[in-house]
Amino acid sequence: MRCSTRRSDTSSAITRRRAATVNPFLHLSLHLAVAEQLAIDQPPGIRAQFERLRAAKGDEHAALHAVLECLGRGDLAVAAHERTARTARSTSSACTRAR
Repeated sequence: MRCSTRRSDTSSAITRRRAATVNPFLHLSLHLAVAEQLAIDQPPGIRAQFERLRAAKGDEHAALHAVLECLGRGDLAVAAHERTARTARSTSSACTRAR
């Protein structure tokens, strides 16, 4: 993950204000989605990266929120999209060769 997990006091205050306006159902859904991704290690390597974050932060919930922030910014979505596009291209070329 390329997202920075370090925060200043100012960004923490912004995060607290933003948390007051976040849809709690969306927030919980994101927690569940990340938990599922970690359980199946999809995209590949997310579990190992999460374990590094958890060790660095010393707290599983803080590590989950770091992942959620990356997801919210699109870092993980972009990486997953690129990986899916590569897989689709390789599958397509394999199907073409099989004909």
